[in-house]
Amino acid sequence: MHAVCGYPVKTTWLKAIKAGNYVGWPLLTFKNVTKYYPETVETPKRHLNQTRKNVRSTKPKPFKTANTSQLEGKKVQDIHTQVYEVRETVFTDQTGQFPTQSRSGNKYIMVMVDIDSSGILVEPLKSQKDAELHRAYTSLMTRLNRAGIFPKKHVLDNEISQAMKDYVRDEYKMTVELVPPGCHRRNAAEVAIRNFKAHFLSILAGTADDFPLQLWDKLLPQAEITVNLLRQSNATPNISAYAYMNGPFDYNKMPLAPLGCNVQVHEKADRRGTWAFPFSRWLVRANISRALSNT
Repeated sequence: MHAVCGYPVKTTWLKAIKAGNYVGWPLLTFKNVTKYYPETVETPKRHLNQTRKNVRSTKPKPFKTANTSQLEGKKVQDIHTQVYEVRETVFTDQTGQFPTQSRSGNKYIMVMVDIDSSGILVEPLKSQKDAELHRAYTSLMTRLNRAGIFPKKHVLDNEISQAMKDYVRDEYKMTVELVPPGCHRRNAAEVAIRNFKAHFLSILAGTADDFPLQLWDKLLPQAEITVNLLRQSNATPNISAYAYMNGPFDYNKMPLAPLGCNVQVHEKADRRGTWAFPFSRWLVRANISRALSNT
């Protein structure tokens, strides 16, 4: 099950299980994961983060006394704040070029994060030209709209083309906001890219030794499901990001298996030789469309 869920970190996985994101998954309980969590090599391959500076500093900090000699007027305790509304907002950005071009010709990934659901949506890209960006953006927005989510504001990277900004305004009637140059932390999609890359690279590290890396884009749909099962919704914190957009995940209707593992495929008698062996392939995704049609 650890491999099925994308080799998550123990603390993150336990938090999601405790929140009820994995109800109905066989034997996947807080007690079992606490006791039998596997120490795999796939998890630390992309989930190792450098410790921040000055977290446990041993140097004494000098006490600074404020100079109040120049202060005039009556002392008050007023605090001025400004509220920045982020509801009904989406952020998008593109990853860097993937090391291997897929068989479908994809080289990049467009990542969209919806603030209300906290969901991360991904779509492969063949290039970063406007036409291809429009196609991927339309696909992501269609999926959001089907989930009943209709954003009113879109925050983009400041390097985006004018044609893409006009497309967002004209087609989806959203307000466009650009992050300041060089200030990537203002774009929530940058953090989403970091989180999704860590999750996706752990999945790739767990694939079979003979798995063709040219099929990496086929792994994205299930990787998106598993990463959103680990995230809590911002609008409704007691459910997962996946449940906010698609409803509770029913493992019995759509059982998952480790991505990229070797599988023996049964071939119908009229299509195989009399003495032929079952042929071996790799699992790249669950049959999501069939599972959804049975709900």
